[in-house]
Amino acid sequence: MTTADTVVTPKGADAAAWAEAIDVIRKPAPPYEGRFLHRDFQPGNVLFDVPPPRPAGARITGVVDWAAAS
Repeated sequence: MTTADTVVTPKGADAAAWAEAIDVIRKPAPPYEGRFLHRDFQPGNVLFDVPPPRPAGARITGVVDWAAAS
């Protein structure tokens, strides 16, 4: 894991921009609420229940393709 103390600025990079970024990661992490992130969300990964003959009444029943989920 890279930390503010172990990060290495790449050769030729903007040293000032990297210094600012390092200052940011030295600060405490902001508060957050965990969320599920699929990372490959597309219509082909969504399961629907479509009651005949009313496609307008379709409802999402699931999301698949868990290889990219986190």
